[in-house]
Amino acid sequence: MTDAQRQRFDSLIEQGSFYEAEQMCTALYHRLQRSGKKQEAFDLLLYGARQLAKGEQFQCAFVLLDKAQEYMKKQYFSEESFSQVLNLLGTTFPNHLKPKVTLLNKLEKLASEKHCSEDIVHKLHKFQAETCIGMEDYRRALSYYSFLNDTQLYTSILEQWMSEGLYSEEDLFVTRQILCLLAQGKRTMAKEVFKLCLQKHDNLNSSPLIGFIYLLLECLERNLFSSLESLIAIYKSVFDRDANLWKLLHEAIDYSKKHR
Repeated sequence: MTDAQRQRFDSLIEQGSFYEAEQMCTALYHRLQRSGKKQEAFDLLLYGARQLAKGEQFQCAFVLLDKAQEYMKKQYFSEESFSQVLNLLGTTFPNHLKPKVTLLNKLEKLASEKHCSEDIVHKLHKFQAETCIGMEDYRRALSYYSFLNDTQLYTSILEQWMSEGLYSEEDLFVTRQILCLLAQGKRTMAKEVFKLCLQKHDNLNSSPLIGFIYLLLECLERNLFSSLESLIAIYKSVFDRDANLWKLLHEAIDYSKKHR
């Protein structure tokens, strides 16, 4: 983008002609792309998206960022370019916007296809988790924090989710997430999260479900699978509070058996 073109683009935004500014940026992008000026074409999309986002014209900005994502997917990928898009998306756009979730999901697929480094994937999952929290989708946020192995943040978000539910169901929240972690093979993280929750919520110690989780963790730690059937029979009634608990429990046990 020449200085004159940049001034024209910025002028359109100042005038409130946001769609025209987006169209101008798109036309210049295609022109640079056809000329083989890949870096300039990519930088142009990011500049346009950043300027539109500053004016809170997020819809137009997302159009340009989506083009940048497609450009990386088809012909201009590097971890540096990926990180640039991710940083702009993660730090400039509010977390409650649905298009942000959609674009992050596309980037997650792209990261998988291009076999991105662990650092890039961790940064991506962190932004995805924060976006899910902005959308109040705590279940998905926790799934991303489990990938990151961030016990403190995982527990913090779980407690935030618990605070928005019923006091009488706090043990259900904890039980579900401990079983989810066990089903993913994250036994150490499950034990740490469980310990932190019990330290901060004394009332949980009187719950039969929590008592079961304590015994379950002990059995899995010692590979006492033969004792699990009797244990499950004793606690069957408390598991009937939530039908999903049975599914999660069997997934957790199956994983532990396969990887003992």
